[in-house]
Amino acid sequence: MFIYMGREHMFDGSAGSLGPDPFGMGSLLEDAHKAASVNPALETERTLMGAAVALEFARECLEAAQARVLGHLSSIGATDAELGMRTGAWLSWEADVGRRQARRRVAAAERLCWFREFSDELATGRVRFCHAEVLASVANRRNRDALREVQGVLVDWASEYDFERWAVLVRQLATDLDQDGSFDPGDAPDRSRLRLRDNLDGTVELKGLLGGAGATTVTQGLEAIADEIFRRYRADREQDPDLPMPSRARLMAEALAEAVRRARATDLGATRSPAVEALLVIEQSDDSTVRVSDTSGRSVPTQAAEALLVDPQLRMLLIDGDRNPLRMGRSTRLATTKQKQALAVRDGGCVFPGCDAPPGWCDAHHEPDWEHGGSTDVDKMLLLCRHHHGVTHRKGWSRYEDPEHDQQWVWVTPGGRQLHSRRHRRPG
Repeated sequence: MFIYMGREHMFDGSAGSLGPDPFGMGSLLEDAHKAASVNPALETERTLMGAAVALEFARECLEAAQARVLGHLSSIGATDAELGMRTGAWLSWEADVGRRQARRRVAAAERLCWFREFSDELATGRVRFCHAEVLASVANRRNRDALREVQGVLVDWASEYDFERWAVLVRQLATDLDQDGSFDPGDAPDRSRLRLRDNLDGTVELKGLLGGAGATTVTQGLEAIADEIFRRYRADREQDPDLPMPSRARLMAEALAEAVRRARATDLGATRSPAVEALLVIEQSDDSTVRVSDTSGRSVPTQAAEALLVDPQLRMLLIDGDRNPLRMGRSTRLATTKQKQALAVRDGGCVFPGCDAPPGWCDAHHEPDWEHGGSTDVDKMLLLCRHHHGVTHRKGWSRYEDPEHDQQWVWVTPGGRQLHSRRHRRPG
């Protein structure tokens, strides 16, 4: 027996129990409760760091097992036959979880059933549940057959690339295999919606969905204004270090309010046309295939790209096969605007491992340092957020250019651990 959310549960054959326990969940739950009762303050930092990683692996293994079980239950209609409930509704009722969360889990599990070969690799550890979630999220009835044909390739990619890069590759592959993308771009205006709910406490809750050209325009516009607001907060903090820095979510909320304020203050009859609506990257491969993406590497659907590229301002950015553009040498210390754009295209944000700071929050760091002969060349610079720029200059830390990957770097901690840089964009 175990107690969860104040309710007793049994694994046996008696009436009202959860049934037999072929998965060994009884003992597993007992161990989980023991783990949850451990006081972290009594353990060493090294022990806690190891435990955090092990618990993450354990969580993914359990989610993978649950996905396989839910997928099979849904395919045979077991909960409907026995209790008259669809699988998602039953899970919400029996496990006391939110209906929306339960439905999402079941939907992902059902799509994972399309990819048996990939799903079987969850048990071997060659792929993790986070990989399965991505595959389930991009698969649809239009591209599933083609994705089935490359399941083995997707498994191999999981060992070849880190998860973030793997996810970008799989999303792009799914889009390439389905020219409509994950939805029909022509339906984007019909699907776009925004709801505002007054919470009666002075706050308003927003919920919505944007598609097509509007999604790219709004995303880049709000990100740009959020970066402006961030720089103002940072300047204030330089004057008073005790001032708190807002989260990115708060900055985006302030950016939305600022965008509306600016729009209402604009006299359309007395002002010039707006600034660039959206910044797109147009790449042509050796086989003349054209790909359009935003500066973070997300593919832009064909119809949305066509709408945004009406009367465009085109700027040529010459890059080689490894995405290496633009050089200024020692003629100037600070990166130019075009160099910063080039770094944003190449790196997609802070390249320190584990950091997701966007390009607008980053500095162009010289490698080697400017004081030690560094040059203002894109192939000798990297994007680092202010925090990791400081980490790079900490006493006892060192770094060197990765000999196996052009324009990639490796940090060495005082303890000798090596941390490899990463890029947020799809590899060239």
